[in-house]
Amino acid sequence: MIPFELTVKVELHSDLHIAGVGRTAALIDRCIERDAQGRPYIPSTSFKGRVRAHYERLMHALGYDMKNCKPPAPGNMCNDPNDLCPACALFGSPVQQS
Repeated sequence: MIPFELTVKVELHSDLHIAGVGRTAALIDRCIERDAQGRPYIPSTSFKGRVRAHYERLMHALGYDMKNCKPPAPGNMCNDPNDLCPACALFGSPVQQS
């Protein structure tokens, strides 16, 4: 795979909440993620997860076999590196780095 850099500009039209797996709105401990210079940012894992979720829906709609892969729980994802669903092949899985 050829490494590349992707720059994305995000324009918000409403509030943005980024929650990790298992978090709920009642447990928000930070309003905005900030880098070392104090600039707001979206964590790469959050962005990757959102893109992956849309990709999975697209692949399912197009009839691709998702092999009963149900992220984000590692135990519910593809675990055979020789038999990965399209999303795990592109975005990684517990047995295959992205």
